[in-house]
Amino acid sequence: MTAEITLLPKSSSHRGRFVPSATRVVAERYGVSKRSVTKHAAKADWQGRVEEIERKAREGAAIDPSGAVKLTVEPAEEMLTIVEACESSMRFVESLRHRGWDAKTSATRFRLIPPDVLRSELDYLRLELKLEEDGSVSGTLVFDLQEKGIGDYFKAIFNLDQVKRPLYLSSGQIFSDGGEPNYPAISKAIGEVIREVVEQRR
Repeated sequence: MTAEITLLPKSSSHRGRFVPSATRVVAERYGVSKRSVTKHAAKADWQGRVEEIERKAREGAAIDPSGAVKLTVEPAEEMLTIVEACESSMRFVESLRHRGWDAKTSATRFRLIPPDVLRSELDYLRLELKLEEDGSVSGTLVFDLQEKGIGDYFKAIFNLDQVKRPLYLSSGQIFSDGGEPNYPAISKAIGEVIREVVEQRR
């Protein structure tokens, strides 16, 4: 007789034990008595097998405490093209360790370090981007502004020094008719927002 053992959830008080209810389920599934199942379980050391599975699970959790499988997923080509435009045309530099995906908003985040000419105004620019079905990209530009006075300092403590502006780029703005990256159009759209935010502080 063979049987598939399903471990009970960790929150269960029966975790790690082949409990009577499981014995009954196996007996009914294979049309045998509960006594036969109990006898076979002891002979085949089902209890030991369950404990071994749990031990291996604990060891895996020690290596990866989150217990999660980590996948590396590259952002959509449209998003990467926008980042490349910021880097090549406006001299921003992406901080790759801050690249990530926001599960709440389904947006992909990119943090860009500004060029020297903007360092006095901006700590960083964060792009929060979502790819739309028609190939356009929508999202938010988040400006983390430099502190220029005591008021700005206290705003920074409470993350009130960030300015947000909406962003929308059509597929035609992102790629030319020939399918090449349209860096000038992307840079123009984002550059105008940067200029507006910076000038409002002066």
